[in-house]
Amino acid sequence: MKLHFTRTNAGDTIFKSLEKELDADLAVRDGIEHGFYAQFNKTDSSIPAIIATNEAGEPVGIGAYKIYEPGTVEIKRMFVPPVNRGNGIA
Repeated sequence: MKLHFTRTNAGDTIFKSLEKELDADLAVRDGIEHGFYAQFNKTDSSIPAIIATNEAGEPVGIGAYKIYEPGTVEIKRMFVPPVNRGNGIA
């Protein structure tokens, strides 16, 4: 699969759409502990983000990062929908 990557921020509407899928996926995985973990998954809409799209321009993955200091970041909100997994996107 040939991928195209677009730099944006976490406020991007496409990013937000896949982020909602991520949150739904995490709610299932986390089970009754989801409320606890969800508090750590808040994303400031201004943080840098990347959207991966396929050859048809369809979004197939997202990722973001929070900068702590020069040279130090935390990877945030990385997600590939189940239908697109196994294609080397992440």
